This record gives sequence, structure tokens and C-alpha cells, in this order.
Amino acid sequence: MTDIDLVRTTSGLLAPYAGTVDQPSLLTELLYNKRYSLLYEGGHSWIDHRHYGRLADLATDERPGPSPDQVFTTLPIPTSEVQAHQ
Repeated sequence: MTDIDLVRTTSGLLAPYAGTVDQPSLLTELLYNKRYSLLYEGGHSWIDHRHYGRLADLATDERPGPSPDQVFTTLPIPTSEVQAHQ
């Protein structure tokens, strides 16, 4: 909790964490704070959620129209990088 509160109070200018203190709740809070503290630095949320088996927790765009965003279970690799070159 000390590390979570450090990020919340210094980077996010939020109040210290006051939620439930059990492992699942603290992991959810950690992933939430890490998502926003590293927002513009790459795909860290996907990597973190995959590591903890929580890909289903990632939000997808569920607007009407075309199908919503897809959350891949593995890192997509372009076909051109997988196929043998001649």
C-alpha cells in the first residue's frame, strides 16, 4: 500500500488509497494506477493484465456499429515478419 499511495499522492495528486485491503483489491488498484501513470509510454496495461490473467478486465469500445475492439491473448505479430522471405 505504501507504493500505491506514493504513486497516487505524488503522480496523480490523489488522496491515499482507502479501499479494501486484500490482494485482489490491491492488485486492481495497482493496475489502475499503473495504467494512468504510464499512459503515454506504450502497451503496459495489456502486458500487466496478461501477466496477471486479467485480460477480460481491459475495457473495449462497445459503441454501436462495427465490432468492438479486440483484446488479443498474445502479442500480434505481422504476417510479413513471420513468413519466410525469398
